[in-house]
Amino acid sequence: MPYRVPDTFFDDMERRIMAKAVASPRRRRNLLPALRRSARVAGAVAAVALLLVAVERVTPEAVACSTEIDIAFDSLSDADRSSLLEIYQDDIFMNQ
Repeated sequence: MPYRVPDTFFDDMERRIMAKAVASPRRRRNLLPALRRSARVAGAVAAVALLLVAVERVTPEAVACSTEIDIAFDSLSDADRSSLLEIYQDDIFMNQ
């Protein structure tokens, strides 16, 4: 071995470690207040995100865009309507 230690080195080291471990008991942290605080913050963030998504979906621009699409669809002939419905029936983005 490249290193040499005294014969009692490991025994003394074990005793010192055990003495420190017994002399200073480990303190336990109470994590419950931190978890409650984190849960409140996460709930508030989720509520704000939900509110923003709800407001985004009911904006007048979305209603106007939908109305323009409905008007354009109503102006198509019956053959064109059925053709469009047939084409987009299996579209994965339209059927979500």
